[in-house]
Amino acid sequence: MSPSTEPPALVSHPFLNLDQAAALVGLKPPTLRRAIRHGQLIYSRPGRAYLVRLQDVTLWLEAELRRGGVKIKTQKGGK
Repeated sequence: MSPSTEPPALVSHPFLNLDQAAALVGLKPPTLRRAIRHGQLIYSRPGRAYLVRLQDVTLWLEAELRRGGVKIKTQKGGK
């Protein structure tokens, strides 16, 4: 087993599009686009797609959660 805590697919592909990144952290892509527009999230744009690193999204999300800026919906159990 690899000592990395990330799933193998993410290790081989360090950059994710906004749909992929949003799905992994439980947000919608427009939320990440807004963070990019406000200069809060590091990204690359080689063409039309925005690409982000999962670690950058995670750091941004942790900072936002600390200050109460992002609400994450949780699934209610049993349904």
